[in-house]
Amino acid sequence: MKHIPEPYERCLKLLGFKAPPEGIEGLKRIVHRHLCRVPFENVSKLLLYAKEGRGRPLTLTEFLNGIEHRDMGGTCHSSNPYLSDLLKFLGYKTLLLGSDMQESNVHTCIRVEEDGVPYPIDVGYAGP
Repeated sequence: MKHIPEPYERCLKLLGFKAPPEGIEGLKRIVHRHLCRVPFENVSKLLLYAKEGRGRPLTLTEFLNGIEHRDMGGTCHSSNPYLSDLLKFLGYKTLLLGSDMQESNVHTCIRVEEDGVPYPIDVGYAGP
């Protein structure tokens, strides 16, 4: 088994995994747990703005600290990119996409290809 870097090991632990899941069933479990454990919220962005006087993307460490210590989550601009990175590390073929909702790239989502089949994934939309 390959070494898991600390941030990805922490992500898996926060999602309740002791070992990396694999295949399409693993993908389904990861997405389900992410949707249930990492809420859609923008309060973290407002708190960051109040603290720094400007907006910026959360770092992975800030994102994970918010989940672990404050029951926070994020918007599509943190949840989807960081999940995409985790899935890519786990060996899934992922593509982070910008979506158009009246204006270009105001939303992100993920496309995962498993066994030649594309799956749309979106954990940053206030689900489940």
